[in-house]
Amino acid sequence: MQNRKYLILLVYLLLIPFLSACPGGGFNGPKGTIEGFVVNRKAGTAVADVQVQVNGFNFSAKTDSKGFYSIQAPANNKGVTLLFSKTGYALSKVEGLSLSKDETITYDTLLPERFDSFLPTEAPSLSINVSDGAVLNGTDLDKQTPDAFKVKISGSVSKPELNGFVYADVSLGKAGGNSGFLNSSVPHTGIFNFTGSEQEVIVFATGFDGETSLHFTAYDSNNNRTELIRHVTVKSNVPVAAPVAPSNPSAFAITFGDVGVFGTLSHTANLTKTLHNVNKQKLKQLIATRPSGSLSPQSFLNEVVTWAEISFTYSAEGLPSAFEIYRKKEGESDFRLIGRASPFQLAVFNSNDELVGFTYIDPDPSLEAGVKTSYRIDAVTGSSRKASVETSTTPLAPLLVTASSPADGSVDVSRTPTYSMTLSGRNNLVFYGAVVFDRVQAENFSEWLGFGASADPAESTLSLTHNDDGTATLEQLQAFHAYDWQPFALTSNGTLDENGDIVGETAISIAADAFDIFGIGFGVTDVTVNTFVTGKGN
Repeated sequence: MQNRKYLILLVYLLLIPFLSACPGGGFNGPKGTIEGFVVNRKAGTAVADVQVQVNGFNFSAKTDSKGFYSIQAPANNKGVTLLFSKTGYALSKVEGLSLSKDETITYDTLLPERFDSFLPTEAPSLSINVSDGAVLNGTDLDKQTPDAFKVKISGSVSKPELNGFVYADVSLGKAGGNSGFLNSSVPHTGIFNFTGSEQEVIVFATGFDGETSLHFTAYDSNNNRTELIRHVTVKSNVPVAAPVAPSNPSAFAITFGDVGVFGTLSHTANLTKTLHNVNKQKLKQLIATRPSGSLSPQSFLNEVVTWAEISFTYSAEGLPSAFEIYRKKEGESDFRLIGRASPFQLAVFNSNDELVGFTYIDPDPSLEAGVKTSYRIDAVTGSSRKASVETSTTPLAPLLVTASSPADGSVDVSRTPTYSMTLSGRNNLVFYGAVVFDRVQAENFSEWLGFGASADPAESTLSLTHNDDGTATLEQLQAFHAYDWQPFALTSNGTLDENGDIVGETAISIAADAFDIFGIGFGVTDVTVNTFVTGKGN
C-alpha cells in the first residue's frame, strides 16, 4: 500500500511539467480566449516572442512575428490579469479584463523598450476608488465640463529608491496613452504627472451613456506600465438628439516610415518661414488635399507606423450622444466595434471655427499593408442608432528612399548637379523632391527646394536638376563649396485623370520627409543626408 502511494506521487510529479505547459495548465473550469497584438507604441512595431501569462494560472502564450497572441484564461471572472514580458523590454500588466465562458475578447497592449537595464522591470501597483459595477453620474463641474465625474487614484512602485512614476492617464472605453495625435479619439484626461500619491482627476464622460469600461494607466521611469480596468455604467446629463445616419464616410490610410539611412547630417533645423510658404504654394499644385482633422502626433518615431483616418459629416441640427466606429478587415465576416467617442472629440473646424465634419483616428496594430479594411460609423443616442454606408481603404507598404547622387562624400560635383534618389515600395503616383543646404550655414539657410512628380509605377529612380524651376537662391552653386542634400518622397494609390487631377486616392505612404513638407503634422528625424563639394565648374 505504501509503495502504491509513492508510485502515485511519482507519476504526479512527472506530470506537473506537462500540465503546466498545456494551454489550460490543468485548469478544468470554464474558459474563454483573449487575443490581440503587442506593439512598442501606438501603431508602432510589432514585438515578437513576448511571453503572455495569466497571473495566478498556468495559462501562457507567445506573440508571433506580427505581435499577435491568443491565450486561454479562466472565465466568469472580471479580474483576469495578464502579464506581458520580454528580455530588453519593460513589463506591461493589465488588471480587470472581463471574460465569459467560450467568449473571445480582444486586448491590444503596448510593450515599450525598457529605459535602463539597471532599473526594475516590474509593473506598478495601482488603485482607483471605483469598483466593478459602479454607476458614474456625469455632472457639470465648474460650469466648464458639461458631462464629467471625478475619481481618486494612487499607486506604488516596487523600488521607489530606484524607480518612480512618470505619468498617468484615465480614460473611458479604451486605454489612453502618450501618443498624441494617434490617441486623439480616446476619451481621456490627457497625460498628467503622477507620483503615486492619492490625487483626484476629472474624467470626461461626454458621449457615454450606459455600460462601458474605465481605464487607469500609469508608467514608471523604466517604461513599465500597468492598466487597471473597471466595468462601470455611465449616466449622462447632457441632452442629445435622436440620431440620423452619418454621411459622406471616407477612410484614408497613412503609412509613415522613419526608415532613412543615417548620413553625415542626421538632424537639421526647420526651414525658414519664407521657404515654408513656398512649400505650401508648390504642394497645392502637386498634391491632392489631405483629409481634414489631422492633429500632431509624437515626433521622433524610429519605425514604420500605419494608421487610418475615418472622416464623415452629419447633417442633422442636433448631435447624437456618441459616434461608434466599426471595422471589418478583408476575410472577416462581421464588423467589430473599435471605438466610441463624443461628437466633440471628433469634430473638425475650419479657420472660421465652423464645424465641417468629424474624423476618427484608428491606429490599431492589426492594420496591414495590402489588406482591405472597411469601416462603418453609427450615430448613437440611448438605444437608438443609425448606421452610415461602408467605406474602405487598403494601407500601403512602407516607401523606402535613398539619396544616390551626388553620393555622400562626393567631390568636384557640378555646380548644377542632378539630385537622384532610388525608391522601393512605390505605388501609382510619387511626389518627391530635394532639399539643398549650404553646408556652412546649414542651420538656417537653404539653397533650393525642388519638386517633382512621377506617374509611372515602374519608375524607381527619380531625379531633379538643380534650379530646374528657377526658384533656387543661386542659379549655380558656389565653386569649391560644401553642401548637404536630402530627398523626400510620398507615394499614393491614386491615379491622374485627363485634367491631371488625382482621383481614387485612399492611401499614401511617406518616407524621408524630415521637414513635414507633406503636411502630416510631424517629420522624420533621421533621413538620408549626403554631403558633397562642388568643383570649379564654369
